[in-house]
Amino acid sequence: MAFVAGADGGTKGTPVRGAWSRWEPVTGIAFVVLFVVAFYINQAPGDGASNAEWLKTYSNSGNQVLFVVSGFMLVLASLCLLAFVNSLWSRIATARRPQETSRLPRAGAGLAAAAIALGAVLAATVPGTMIFRSHLAAGQLRLPSADILRLTADAFFAFVSVAGMFGVALAIAGLGMQARSAGLFGRRFATTSIVVAIITLFSFGYYPMIAPMLWFLVVSIMLLRRNSVVAKSSATVNSLAARTPTASPEQS
Repeated sequence: MAFVAGADGGTKGTPVRGAWSRWEPVTGIAFVVLFVVAFYINQAPGDGASNAEWLKTYSNSGNQVLFVVSGFMLVLASLCLLAFVNSLWSRIATARRPQETSRLPRAGAGLAAAAIALGAVLAATVPGTMIFRSHLAAGQLRLPSADILRLTADAFFAFVSVAGMFGVALAIAGLGMQARSAGLFGRRFATTSIVVAIITLFSFGYYPMIAPMLWFLVVSIMLLRRNSVVAKSSATVNSLAARTPTASPEQS
């Protein structure tokens, strides 16, 4: 899509925004980094592990800290997801004006962010309680049963991989089709987005979650590169405009 300088000092096809708008795609990269690292350090035992193994894992103070840190990181990741989708959707909506643009991708991002954050809170509830309240119980605070620990871990994964990734799939598919209709990206991008969205629906199998993470990384980098080109073009136009004398009303 071409960006042409307008009379208001902005550009055609993009809104007039602050300097921060150039770096908004960084939130997509931040989402991926926070999400992947949080999942990596949240190492609950497998479903086939014994009760003793579950209790041993959650009674370890180092593991408790990692579970809580993972929870905070996932909450931050959900906020970055919302920011990135809203930024891309706003760009698409501006390019498609005066046509209306469906807010379905934003709704999908909202669902995903809420599910991921809720799952993170569930996963960090027991470890957080053990850390922040153990000193109040004078060493008498005990872990819940292994079955409850399994339940919180399974609920965490269900919220993130099922509800959360369903919202992510909705956002990716919607943004892909809308970006094509707005002329921001081509048919290949829309097709790839739909394929990634379908793969994302199977994230309960764990490994399909790699697909949306790659999509966010690639799209973020593409937008950052495009913003860099637009910024340089705008700077050139402004420089040329500054050198061109403007006739005053008295002269005209």
